[in-house]
Amino acid sequence: MFDESTLSHYRALKDRVAMVELDSCLVQLTGSDRHQFLHNFCTNEIKELPNFGVCEALILDGKGKVLFHIHVLNRQDALLLHSMANDAEAMVEHLDKYLLRDDVQMTVISDHKSKFVTGPESEKALSTLLPSKLEPNQLLELSSGGLIAHVELAGWGYLILSDDEDLVDNSIVSAGPDALQALRIENQTPWMGIDIDNSNLPQELLRDEKCISFTKGCYLGQETVARIDAIGRVNRVIVLVKSEVAVESGAELIVAEKTVGKLLSVSWSPDQACFLALAMVRRPHEKAGTELTCGSSLVTVV
Repeated sequence: MFDESTLSHYRALKDRVAMVELDSCLVQLTGSDRHQFLHNFCTNEIKELPNFGVCEALILDGKGKVLFHIHVLNRQDALLLHSMANDAEAMVEHLDKYLLRDDVQMTVISDHKSKFVTGPESEKALSTLLPSKLEPNQLLELSSGGLIAHVELAGWGYLILSDDEDLVDNSIVSAGPDALQALRIENQTPWMGIDIDNSNLPQELLRDEKCISFTKGCYLGQETVARIDAIGRVNRVIVLVKSEVAVESGAELIVAEKTVGKLLSVSWSPDQACFLALAMVRRPHEKAGTELTCGSSLVTVV
């Protein structure tokens, strides 16, 4: 259950507008070869990404397992890789292994502040910053040097990157991470380091349309992705489950005395009046309505 303050933040995020400070990281790629270089190491189309376009992508290892989950922001003079995990240094170290004669420079941007503004009144609340409607997966560069991207981080909202503490109107409610956690679970948005790790294959996340181009050609890990696409399925996937009683992240899910999955992120959902969780579940137990044993209680796939 939520305390009064968290419930108030949740209602602002769901019904009006609120802003959450993010503990995220940012890597910048410059140089004339930056698009081709990144294109070779992630699952989405980078070479054809338009100026001020944004895409979600995965960076894989050679076996096709997920190493990093990012949003790529295409500025005119640089690519920015935004991650909700604190993995900027690891990302640079990984990509640097493949940097030979390419004209690419990688920098961890440590002085930015990341904020996420979401809710049905977001566009109105940001009207002084947005000269016109900012479409999904579009980026706006402000005269102050700050950036606003319309992206899906916990449902759709506006990612604001700036070192200006006063950029966002202080009339917008500041919400805490617990309220945002509830929102992103309801929207079935997994985060790296919490729901995703290096044991996962890309298609297990059920974000193919958002993260994967199946026509872009070769990249590191592409053979595994293509093989899974040809087969048509993976053996386990992320699903949303609900429980009438409190359950804990990491708890095993059981069917007929066999472990078929585990809980990932868990939160109370005031709107659903139950606990909701993202869970990794083996097929065929991912179907809506399936009941799974979790400790002494049951959870149901939504």
